[in-house]
Amino acid sequence: KFLHGGGHKALRPWKSAKQKEGHCAMDECTDDSSRPQRCMPEFVNAAFNVTVVATNTCGSPPEEYCVQTGVTGVTKSCHICDARDRRQHHSAVYLTDYNNQQDTTWWQSQTMLAGIQYPHAINLTLHLGKAFDITYVRLKFHTSRPESFAIYKRTSEDGPWTPYQYYSGSCEKTYQKTNRGFIRTGQDEQQALCTDEFSDISPLTGGNVAFSTLEGRPSAYNFDNSPVLQEWVTATDIKVTLNRLNTFGDEVFNDPKVLKSYYYAISDFAVGGRCKCNGHASECVKIDGFGKPVCNCKHHTKGDDCNVCKPFYNDRPWRRATANNPNECLPCNCNGKSAECYFDPELYRATGHGGHCRNCADYTDGPNCERCLDNYYREASGTRCLPCSCIPVGSLATQCDNTGRCSCKTGVMGDKCDRCQPGFHTLTEAGCRPCSCNPSGSTQECDVQTGRCQCKDNVEGFSCDRCKLGYFNMDPQNPQGCTPCFCFQHSSVCDSAEGYSIDTVSSTFDRDDEQWTGQQRDGSSVSVQWSAGGEISLISDDYFPMYFVAPERFLGNQLLSYGQNLTLNFRVDRRDTRLSAEDVVLEGAGLRVAVPLIAQGNAYPGENKQTFVFRLHDSTDYPWRPTLTHSEFQKLLHNLTSIKIRGTYSERSAGYLDDVKLITAKRGPGSPARWVEKCTCPQGYVGQHCERCALGYRRSRPDLGPFSSCDSCNCNGHSDTCNPDTGMCDCQHNTAGLSCERCKDGYYGDSTVGSSSDCKPCPCPGGSTCAVVPKTKEVVCTNCPTGTTGKRCELCDDGFFGDPLGENGQVRVCRACKCSDNIDPNAVGNCDRETGECLKCIYNTDGFFCDRCKEGFYGNPLATNPNDKCKPCSCSPYGTVDRQTSCLQVTGQCQCFPHVTNRDCSTCQPGFFNLQSGTGCEQCNCNSIGSTNGQCDIGSGQCECQPGVTGQHCERCEVNFFGFGLSGCKPCDCDPEGSSTAQCKEDGRCACRPGFVGARCDMCEENYFYNRSTPGCQQCPSCYSLVRDKVNQQRQKLHDLQTLIDNLGSTSETVSDKAFEDRLKEAEKAIMDLLDEAQTSKDVDKGLLERLGKLNSTLTTQWNRLQNIRNTVDNTGTQADKARNRVRDAENLIGRVREELDKAKDAITPSISGDPNNMTLLAEEARNLADKHKMDADQIEKIAKDANDTSTKALNLLTKTLDGEGKTNQDIDELNRKYDLAKNLEKQANKVHAEAEEAGDKAQKIYANLTSLPPFNTKSLEDEASKIKKEASDLDKLIDKTEKEYNDLRDDLRGKETEVRKLLEKGKTEQQTADQLLARVDAAKALAEEAAKKGRTTYQEAQDILGNLRDFDKRVNDNKTAAEDAMKRIPEINATIIAANEKTKQAEGALGNAAADAKEAKSKAEEAEKIASTVQKGSAKTKADAEKAFENTMMLDGEVNGMMDQLSAAEAELAKKKAEADQDMMMASMASDNAKEAEDNARKAKSAVRTVLNTINDLLKSLGNIDKVDLSKLGLIEGSLKQAKDKMANSDLDRKLAELSDVAKSQEEMITDYDRQIREIRSDIANLNDIKNTLPDGCFNTPSLERP
Repeated sequence: KFLHGGGHKALRPWKSAKQKEGHCAMDECTDDSSRPQRCMPEFVNAAFNVTVVATNTCGSPPEEYCVQTGVTGVTKSCHICDARDRRQHHSAVYLTDYNNQQDTTWWQSQTMLAGIQYPHAINLTLHLGKAFDITYVRLKFHTSRPESFAIYKRTSEDGPWTPYQYYSGSCEKTYQKTNRGFIRTGQDEQQALCTDEFSDISPLTGGNVAFSTLEGRPSAYNFDNSPVLQEWVTATDIKVTLNRLNTFGDEVFNDPKVLKSYYYAISDFAVGGRCKCNGHASECVKIDGFGKPVCNCKHHTKGDDCNVCKPFYNDRPWRRATANNPNECLPCNCNGKSAECYFDPELYRATGHGGHCRNCADYTDGPNCERCLDNYYREASGTRCLPCSCIPVGSLATQCDNTGRCSCKTGVMGDKCDRCQPGFHTLTEAGCRPCSCNPSGSTQECDVQTGRCQCKDNVEGFSCDRCKLGYFNMDPQNPQGCTPCFCFQHSSVCDSAEGYSIDTVSSTFDRDDEQWTGQQRDGSSVSVQWSAGGEISLISDDYFPMYFVAPERFLGNQLLSYGQNLTLNFRVDRRDTRLSAEDVVLEGAGLRVAVPLIAQGNAYPGENKQTFVFRLHDSTDYPWRPTLTHSEFQKLLHNLTSIKIRGTYSERSAGYLDDVKLITAKRGPGSPARWVEKCTCPQGYVGQHCERCALGYRRSRPDLGPFSSCDSCNCNGHSDTCNPDTGMCDCQHNTAGLSCERCKDGYYGDSTVGSSSDCKPCPCPGGSTCAVVPKTKEVVCTNCPTGTTGKRCELCDDGFFGDPLGENGQVRVCRACKCSDNIDPNAVGNCDRETGECLKCIYNTDGFFCDRCKEGFYGNPLATNPNDKCKPCSCSPYGTVDRQTSCLQVTGQCQCFPHVTNRDCSTCQPGFFNLQSGTGCEQCNCNSIGSTNGQCDIGSGQCECQPGVTGQHCERCEVNFFGFGLSGCKPCDCDPEGSSTAQCKEDGRCACRPGFVGARCDMCEENYFYNRSTPGCQQCPSCYSLVRDKVNQQRQKLHDLQTLIDNLGSTSETVSDKAFEDRLKEAEKAIMDLLDEAQTSKDVDKGLLERLGKLNSTLTTQWNRLQNIRNTVDNTGTQADKARNRVRDAENLIGRVREELDKAKDAITPSISGDPNNMTLLAEEARNLADKHKMDADQIEKIAKDANDTSTKALNLLTKTLDGEGKTNQDIDELNRKYDLAKNLEKQANKVHAEAEEAGDKAQKIYANLTSLPPFNTKSLEDEASKIKKEASDLDKLIDKTEKEYNDLRDDLRGKETEVRKLLEKGKTEQQTADQLLARVDAAKALAEEAAKKGRTTYQEAQDILGNLRDFDKRVNDNKTAAEDAMKRIPEINATIIAANEKTKQAEGALGNAAADAKEAKSKAEEAEKIASTVQKGSAKTKADAEKAFENTMMLDGEVNGMMDQLSAAEAELAKKKAEADQDMMMASMASDNAKEAEDNARKAKSAVRTVLNTINDLLKSLGNIDKVDLSKLGLIEGSLKQAKDKMANSDLDRKLAELSDVAKSQEEMITDYDRQIREIRSDIANLNDIKNTLPDGCFNTPSLERP
């Protein structure tokens, strides 16, 4: 019913199995050569005559509907829908019936009047009855197409619905989808798209909507290799959901007739596709014409969709057929021995054939019945298998080889392993036992009956596996088996020593003769010849033999060469050699042995160089002559003194020697030398070879050396040990001598008695020796210590002092008197012999040790130069208190009166005078303003005054001077004509005569003028009144300016810089206004303007000077800060002085004992400290002086700044004078001049006020300097107070110091315990990190596999796009059969890699299966880790962390699997339930583990933060750990891990199902490119397919 026009027959979806239509199928499953090929059922309308289930249909009850015309106001044609009337019903049957355009039938819903409109939807469900590969879905609407509807499909009858396509004019609003979206390569190709292309209300009838399943899918071009699209086109059911009607909007008026015109009506519902058979069937049939349709499977497949192989066709895995490979199921190869088999994936991966046979016949086995059963073998004919019949006792296994021969045990032989081999005996379960002879110690022969071996001479044992007593080092090269023990003949028990390696002493003669010499038989020397060929030679003129003599390195102690070889290369120049019995000679230890050159199997010497080997060993087989015992031979080698090798053997012959080697051993790495012995020594002997006597033993005959026996020591009972070589006893009890036969020095008595009290100490000090007078038995000291004398050394010599016998108290040794080098060394009696007090001090020194100066002297009594020692004080009698003549010992400072300075108190301090008073210097009291520097004459006290200042203290101005200030006084300079007296007032103004005005009375009053011809000032004419008025106006403005300046200077508050600047600007503005106004009267007031300009300049200058003053004050503050820093430095110096005093005090404290040496050292140290203190005091004084100088500089800076005041006044006076002279106005001008001068005076007062601001108070600076001096003087007082506080504090801390030390030791012990605990925690943490690392590795592997699967999915999507493009092209080339065949070939070429992709998909599925298995194994490992955690408590933290990491990974993996299952409609229900249950179990397990982890973290935190380990709390910690174990046990991890294992199994099942789906999708791919072959010729008409 998917044809454009009516009248055509619809395609039949399937036929009965009874129908014989094999020739009518689209294609066959075999080609003309009967080879399998891909085949597919015909393309059909799967919906034809299939009943559609509609959730809403009109006619029940009957209802009226109207035909929509689309024109408002036009009467609509209305009809009745009645389900009971066959002519008026519109049931769902009409959706899939035969479509006839002349007689259209349709399905119809109820109208909008019945409530049919969004959000109420109508579903049309089509049940196909079997899986189909859907190509398109087409709907033809009888009314206008809906505004919104959707198409859904599902791949199983009970599976979830999956959206196929959305159609809506409002995609985002209705379906939350983007309008006309598209799919990019790599995106999900199973997503439904939405479009508004078919959602317009027009046409009102007959509108088509066609959905192509592969259109817009990127992988459609490669459909065969895209499992995603293969699943996408698979459907068993199709559902159409109608969501919203299209309207003209007139339904809002609720006109019933309008509402009846809106309803759903569909005339045709077509689904184009093929019956899904995966390319293994060409038709679908119903069994007996009824029931569910199934594929008529070929290629040895079966199943509804031909989705599995038939039994016995399992040689390779089932796959979907492709254009290039039919992938038919192949039969198993069982070699005719079985008719049953199964598919074995492992076998397939290994061999390429997966058929594994079952129940093989004729005793065969193997995947192909290709081999015999165990314990059977194939007979020669190869037709059947026979039993091996191996004897179990003698066979290694019951399986035999291809000939029936069994594999025998050791020593067993025979086809059936039934008898022993030669050299073996006694067949048992272990086989025949060999003769277990040690090859090193036996001849490798044994008794046939008993198995006892035949041993070498020095070997014994059943197997000849041990040396006889007195022998060691069983060696296969030793014909006697073992080497005899040497041990210097003191022991017969020894073994091989460890740590020795093989060494060689050799001579190769490559460069010279290497110190080899020649010797004749009589012992005389002959020279050897060395040749560049690397050999030495001897030449003889007679028959007497000549010998080569070895150098020193071959001699000496060569004991380690015993039993080894001496090798040499030798040749002669003539064959007539006459050998002797002494061709090789060894000498040593008084012994001599020799051997012929041809002995020990050596060849006869000849003209060609030959190698000769001689074993240094005593044996009858080796004829060394004379015969020596093995101990004698070893003794010889222990002191080898000569090796001689005969060089000539006939007259006028020559012998040539080369490459001499002696095998020995050395300590160190290398090839082990097992022949070196390690003896087990008897009592009295020690050493590797028993070569030394043990402690308490000595040689009985030292001349024999190590060969001598050892006897016990005899020391007269005063020692248990003695020197093993010399016999010297280690004497005790104050004895001495070889045998402790006398008392040692410092003791006396008879040591031969044998008691510990034989020797008594001499009654002499210092352990000196003594002697007993035979007659009187008196003990007399014979060697008194230096400085003592007397019988008992009880007296001190001259120049020494002490009490050596303690007769006057404690014993004190005699020591040399210490008088600081201030005595005459030639004098007698320089010091007291008992106390050490110096009695004859010189160089003006005094004291117990002559270590200080006499009274009235000072200096360094310890100086090396006598001139630098003590000097007289020479204190000034006027400046010294009480006219004292003494001074400080170190500095020489005399005690001065107040304000007196210098070391000898000979000068007044600056600012003081009258030293001659005898009571100290008086203060000058100079006026700080009137004097220049505050100092005065030291005799009269007259201060040095500023200019114009007078008085004793410079306190007043001189006559006719005024303005007492920092720069002195200024002269009045009164005009003699205008002033009444020369003395001016305090403000500098003179007393004027009548008619005169001005500060100096040198101007006339206003309206007066001066005439030289007439004395005094004369009145001006009246015409000057006009000028006067103008001047008065200017005067008023000057007055206002004066008021402004007065207000600036008279305020009691300190004006800030900003306010001062503002006022100056205001004044400047007023002046400028005044200048502007004066400019208008330039002719009259030009001089006034100039004056005002100068006044403005003066004010600016004063402002700059104020700025300089401020800078000066800042500098003064900086200097004050420096002074404070210097005071602090002084305090630091005093602190260091205090520390040095403390050290001195500590040093003085132990000197109370009267030790003269110590006192001398202390005195020297004290003197050094005194010198240092003097330097510190000088530095303090310098700092204070610097501070005073800084203050003086600040004062001078202020004075210099204030000096500018006088200059300012002079400038203003000069300005006034020039102004009056220039104007020369009579009285009016004179008056203006006077007032301007007055204004200048007021400005001067303002400046004076400014200069007297508080920051420039010089008195405070002087007080500050005095304060600094006072602080410096008070520091000395602070020393004593701080010293006392320090001593008190030190006494308090002594007791606490002991307590702190104890606490510290306890803390260290506890810290070690804590460190051990933390170390165990670190170990646990390391294990945890390792477990976490393993978990991360497993998780990463799973991620990699998942990435591979996703990449595969992407490739499938790409293939789908290609397949979709191919599908679009197929209908277009359906014109001719030839073009269709060509298109078929192209499609087959495009689908060539399906087999490889299917194999890869299978591989990925198997890898996914491994992931699930890994998860299960990881869970089991987690349980094992938890059990291990219980065994080691401190490792619990790391193990639990590992468990949590793995559980979290499992939880994340399960969540991911759940999400994937949710996306898969077929597995949704099962996967969701399993994932949810697994998630709950994982969370429960995780919660239980986290509880334990928190407990452990608390414990570890306590351990990590511990400062002092409280052992009493360890029990509590142990209890907490036990609780943690209980919680761990109660968490039921076993059950939860088992549940996780079940979940993993469910995931495996899901993966299997995925594998099935992949196979189905591949089968679907093959159908897409065959759409053009809808019907073959001869069966039906082949109309053109309508375009979807």
